[in-house]
Amino acid sequence: MKQNMMAKAAYQLLCVMMLVLSLSTLGLTVACGAPSTPTSNQNQAQETATPGENDEAAKIALPAQVVVDVTIDCSEAVAVGNEIAIAQAPDGKLFAGKVAVNEGQSALDALRATGLAIVTQDFSGHPFVDSIQGLASGATSAMSGWTYTINGEMLMVGMDEAVLAEGDVLIITYINEFE
Repeated sequence: MKQNMMAKAAYQLLCVMMLVLSLSTLGLTVACGAPSTPTSNQNQAQETATPGENDEAAKIALPAQVVVDVTIDCSEAVAVGNEIAIAQAPDGKLFAGKVAVNEGQSALDALRATGLAIVTQDFSGHPFVDSIQGLASGATSAMSGWTYTINGEMLMVGMDEAVLAEGDVLIITYINEFE
């Protein structure tokens, strides 16, 4: 019984530590300990604060978000009869909508925010999008795969390096032949 109580206490402590670590990676701080009470030597008068006025939680700044339009198009794969593309998106659109990401995040983060299943491969130290919803590079030809544009411009950096701004239009397209 005592061993179970100790194990439970250790588990709870671990959970709290993981929460504090998670919050600290977001730039948030956590204060632990009992609230202070005035001693007989301290002034007993206390000010009444407006709710949130001196509240530390109210001072925590969450990362700013940007909203971007995302379209994931596999119409070329549908056009050549790829079974995975047809099953996933008969109209050729795997996703079309808005997603919110933290300011300073990348096109790859926006892709992840769609909730679609993605597979990346390491390419020179950067993630390369190999597959979205099971439609993988090389599925329709040896030179087929995923590419992207932001605001109509094809960037010459990986999706993990392309930082998004409010209102950007991200189009990720499966092409049958890279030219």
